[in-house]
Amino acid sequence: MKTLKPNIVFMRTLFKNQITEDLKIIEEEFVTNEPKLAKPEYAFNYWILSRIYNVDDELIPTQITDYNDSGIDCYVHYEDSKELFIIQNKYYDDNTPLDRKYVSDFLTAPLAALKAGKYKRSKDLQNTFDRAIEDEDYKIYLHMYVTNNKSNTAIDNLFSQFNINENGNKISSAIVRSEIFYLDKIYDLYYGKAFEEQKKFQFELSTINKGTILRVLPNEYKLEGMSPAHYIMTPLSVIYRMYSSAQQKGYPLFEENIREYLGRSPINNGIMRTLRSEEDRKNFFYYNNGITIICEKAESDTGTAFKLNISQPQVVNGCQTVNTIYEVLNDYAKKDIALIDKEFGSVYVMVKVLIFNTQVSTKKPNFYKDIVRFTNSQNAINEKAFASDKEIFSKLQQELENRGFILLVQHSDKHKFKEKYKDKAAFNSLVKKANRYSSALNLDLTTFSDVTIQLEKLLQVYLAFMLDGYYAYSKKSKILNPQSEYYNNYSLKMHDNFTYDNLLRLYLIHKKAEVDRTSSPDKKTPIPYYLIGFLGHITESRDNYTTINSFFNKLFELKQSDITLFYNFFSDLTNAYKIAYKQSHNEEYNTMIKQKIDEKLVLAQVDFLLVLGGHKEFKRILHELKS
Repeated sequence: MKTLKPNIVFMRTLFKNQITEDLKIIEEEFVTNEPKLAKPEYAFNYWILSRIYNVDDELIPTQITDYNDSGIDCYVHYEDSKELFIIQNKYYDDNTPLDRKYVSDFLTAPLAALKAGKYKRSKDLQNTFDRAIEDEDYKIYLHMYVTNNKSNTAIDNLFSQFNINENGNKISSAIVRSEIFYLDKIYDLYYGKAFEEQKKFQFELSTINKGTILRVLPNEYKLEGMSPAHYIMTPLSVIYRMYSSAQQKGYPLFEENIREYLGRSPINNGIMRTLRSEEDRKNFFYYNNGITIICEKAESDTGTAFKLNISQPQVVNGCQTVNTIYEVLNDYAKKDIALIDKEFGSVYVMVKVLIFNTQVSTKKPNFYKDIVRFTNSQNAINEKAFASDKEIFSKLQQELENRGFILLVQHSDKHKFKEKYKDKAAFNSLVKKANRYSSALNLDLTTFSDVTIQLEKLLQVYLAFMLDGYYAYSKKSKILNPQSEYYNNYSLKMHDNFTYDNLLRLYLIHKKAEVDRTSSPDKKTPIPYYLIGFLGHITESRDNYTTINSFFNKLFELKQSDITLFYNFFSDLTNAYKIAYKQSHNEEYNTMIKQKIDEKLVLAQVDFLLVLGGHKEFKRILHELKS
């Protein structure tokens, strides 16, 4: 049967409709607090921060500067990974070209003001920039997003020239880079290329002569069942062309687990500085540990120069090296493709190519995984980065669906489940199951959105309960990062502490708090993550598996009026804490939620509510739950 490929133009139109749909949801949810959201060009800032950079909704207003500012619309700071993103957004129709002046202004004015210490729209951004620019481990990105594909060479050259000049003058300690994202790139970021079929890819690795290659043939060295190997002293221009060709063909060059482990296309500041230096780049071969590639097949040609044609290559070690080589050389290629060979044709890196075919995989089923783990031992990649995490989340998704809820693990899941439940009867059956869990909290679930749960949000709720609300806000970037302690000690351990029923009940308490906050006068209380954290702390119910599940089982066996009284206590506690925190620390709400919880202040507000706050019944209910 012939498979019909979707029309690219139609897919992009659907994506623009998806953005419009998302903007409408953003407007409906937050416009009361921020009237500017009625304008889609302003709401697009919310969309970029929440959908592309995963910023929490409550933090977004503090990270938008001004949507009419030709320099900066918003910013994102990842302190743990030392990355600062300075962002300009252009919400355009399909036919509006990008003005070259806007780009020029964006690449000059913001940095000039920030470097001079004169940026007035955000004190936090100025302070963050002041720290970052003097730290050689920091990366500062200038990102521009445009909602069409009307690119042109002149504008692209501005970005490439900026990257060459900004990092060539060595004025800054930090690495400063720029990039423009047209609609196709935004699509890839949003969906993660989830619908692409497996691509086929071949590439010819080459070096200048036969003397710069070592071939290890297992039979000749009596290495029975091992993989044939080639060690090649490879020009950087060849590595650049390999990555560039893979990108053009949409082929995922990096082994999946390594790409997920390292996150956004990682670059290495030290490598970049070496390659930028005309004097130092000749030493690159001696500085760098090299690149390891596994492929299905390799055919060699040992003529005057050595060539190795590799099929289905995967970079399993040296991800940062390859990405940084590409980033640097691509700036020169955009200016003049001839510069690639002129500047880097005699700069080399050692490439180890291992042939991992069916014969090897049959005899040594764990060999591939072991190579990935041991060649990346300096990055402490462990078994959990390979399989167990996906199996756990897949199982969780399956079990929550059985209970009437849809867990979105990947971006593509939303589309997949919408298609699955587009039949009204099937969807009504799903919602009926969901309401069996939500009715105890007076939550009436009716829409697709009502029964949808983002995996990241569920993990944040869990982290808030096990630790407190501060961690849910501040460690969001860590909970799906396999190298993080929060991922390994919490994200992968939910099933060790909660039954699926009780994990769902915990999430629904958070969801009720979100619903109540939306309808509250100040649109800020109750504070959902704080409510969940206070619940775990005050009830002392997060100590172990038995205590947690016993507590939630008893809680949801109470009559509905008592569940409501119990919930209202914690709802009021978040409000009392907010007021007391401002009086005690002289800090507003938006600053408070970025700070660690003041536990003494929490306990003082508990005493206040029990004595004067009208919550005398709370003690009775808590006693019943603990007995």
